Amino acid sequence: MTKYLFIIIAFLTFAIPCQAGNTVNHVGNVIEISAIDSDWTWTDTLPERSDGIKVKSIQFNPGAADDVLVIEEASASGPRSVYFKCADTTVQKTKYFDDVKIKPFLDESDCTLSEGATVIIIFTYR
Repeated sequence: MTKYLFIIIAFLTFAIPCQAGNTVNHVGNVIEISAIDSDWTWTDTLPERSDGIKVKSIQFNPGAADDVLVIEEASASGPRSVYFKCADTTVQKTKYFDDVKIKPFLDESDCTLSEGATVIIIFTYR
């Protein structure tokens, strides 16, 4: 019985497609998002900051030529805070905000992101 249960569970594991989700590293006042395959919002990482975060800069490191990063304000229907399109992988893009309080929302469906693309958000705790 145990062997059959294991085989069924193993089969279901491989038969059901699932997303791994973004890889988010949060250390101090830096948030790094990589392996981007789903939406991300600031409250995913900082739920205690529901009113937004004071952003110093947002940096985009593309994974391939023609990668596009779009970050909107608060939701997928919000105005664009950031739009980057990179001509090649050596072009790193940065937008500076001077501690402006925003509610960054990364809508994965608006972006064209290759493997290796990363987004780095630097914010202040003030």
